Amino acid sequence: MICPSIGTPCGIGDYTSDLIKEMKNVDISRGCGVEEIGATNDIYIFQFEYALYNYVQSSSTVRALKAAGKTVVLSMHSYIWHEEFNDLLWQVDYFIIHNPLLRGRLKAMGIESGRIFRVDMGVLKTSPNQKTRVELGIPATSKVISAFGFIEKHKNFNMLLEVLKLLRSGGRDVKLLLVSYAKNNPVSMQANAQFNEKVKSMDLSGDVIRVAENEFISMEDVLG
Repeated sequence: MICPSIGTPCGIGDYTSDLIKEMKNVDISRGCGVEEIGATNDIYIFQFEYALYNYVQSSSTVRALKAAGKTVVLSMHSYIWHEEFNDLLWQVDYFIIHNPLLRGRLKAMGIESGRIFRVDMGVLKTSPNQKTRVELGIPATSKVISAFGFIEKHKNFNMLLEVLKLLRSGGRDVKLLLVSYAKNNPVSMQANAQFNEKVKSMDLSGDVIRVAENEFISMEDVLG
């Protein structure tokens, strides 16, 4: 299994760590070059989010694995990717998706339905956590939209603000709970600043609750 972000502050890395704990005889690699992952296994699963990979290297690796008769699986964690990665996708044997919209996008590329498998993701614990509401100052009567992930431009958290504004304008008592970490790099910091400015300009400061803006919170802590 290949996951460049395993062992780092990353939801995909956490997901992969939890996944391999429940599996047997799994080799894990952070690198995606042939010399790093070897070619001694029969099946190779890439935990794929385009920002984690160099498309030239990853495409070359998949091509080499296919030439060696290996089965290659892409576990897709993003709905979007740069077009350069299409070459990699066309070479893959099977896809594991979480977002149901991905099936349509892959089929539009010519990927057969029989090669696409969906694994639903979500939280089984659905009972309301009143303690969390009190700690965050969220009224017991308010509905809550929760969103998670790094503040990055391509994640389009700004769209959630448009949705929130629309709901609030319609008289709905809704709050946006954003558990998001801004990485310490210029692009992420700029996206974070633009998001915060948009919150103010849309007069939503009282309806957007930010948690962990400057630190990564693991899934265990989120669910705990």
